[in-house]
Amino acid sequence: MDGRVTVRAYAPLGKASGKLFEGTFSVPTTVERVLTEIAQREGFYEHLFSDTGGIRRGYTVLLNGYSIYHQGGLEASIEGDAEIVILAFAAGG
Repeated sequence: MDGRVTVRAYAPLGKASGKLFEGTFSVPTTVERVLTEIAQREGFYEHLFSDTGGIRRGYTVLLNGYSIYHQGGLEASIEGDAEIVILAFAAGG
């Protein structure tokens, strides 16, 4: 079975900022697989992922409106159509 996954990047991810990416994936799959494939294809993998393969500090990732950190992290399961949102923390004064 295939699922349509939309990834919205609201973050300073190089030229990816503020863009919408879509892909069709065999489900079940994981957030990690989807983000890795789209980030590599769109050229922002190094901006989003650390050298150890985790999400870099300063970013948060939502799966269907909820933090992936409460759903199993990058191993969070996607069972069908889904939306992933990437947000960056903002600081300043």
